[in-house]
Amino acid sequence: NATALQSRSAIAPPAHAATRGGQNCTFTVGYWKNHSGAWPVGSLALGNRMYSKAQLLGILAQPVQGNGLVSLARQTIATKLNRANGASELEAEASLTMSDWFIGTHAIPPVGAAFLDPGLTASTTQTLDDFNNGIIGPGQCATSVGPETWGRIKATYRN
Repeated sequence: NATALQSRSAIAPPAHAATRGGQNCTFTVGYWKNHSGAWPVGSLALGNRMYSKAQLLGILAQPVQGNGLVSLARQTIATKLNRANGASELEAEASLTMSDWFIGTHAIPPVGAAFLDPGLTASTTQTLDDFNNGIIGPGQCATSVGPETWGRIKATYRN
């Protein structure tokens, strides 16, 4: 049931969570993996399962190794953290719903050993990656990494 899935995966930003500098922007998977202290939530629903922060960090650290479920889960985590941090995910909303549908009841490695063919999840994963990298959606948040971010570099060469 798509309506139940949407309500189950919906996360409103906490009242105290402000976006960086009051901006509506996104961070990458790598940012969230390496800045767990900046997480606006301590757990997330992926598909029909709740994952703790420690489990989510394990998923972010898990090598993809040809598993479409892992690559999809990593981008889904970043998208949901960006949303909880105040970013509008309108451009990625359908893909986020599809991601939760794909993940369903699967236990994502390293929590479990589920596998999805990457060909099945590639389009959804790419849309979420584009969102998290600021190619679509509100754009990427400024970080202290440097003047060029991977999202900007990808956007430059795609145009």
